Amino acid sequence: VYVHEGREALVQSLVGVEYFELYSLYFKNKMELKENELVERKFGILQTFITKSKSVSENLKKEVKKRGVKIMCLMSCKESEELRMMYNCLLYTSDAADDL
Repeated sequence: VYVHEGREALVQSLVGVEYFELYSLYFKNKMELKENELVERKFGILQTFITKSKSVSENLKKEVKKRGVKIMCLMSCKESEELRMMYNCLLYTSDAADDL
């Protein structure tokens, strides 16, 4: 009687261990999927930001080429320098986006 109960307890323990391993594997895979989704979502947001920055940069470049001289003449030296720095930053962003 005791041998039979011992085997039954051993089998139940082994089944429990197997269920635990399957359960932990399931949640490990689920967490990896969630992490991949999060990375993909953040990459998409970054890609959208770069695309929009590139578009703004291109539009600004066109406008400065068309009207830049007039705008620079009307602005004070300080405002002109700030605009030039912003323009250079946008150009750098655009060039960096082209490299992707």
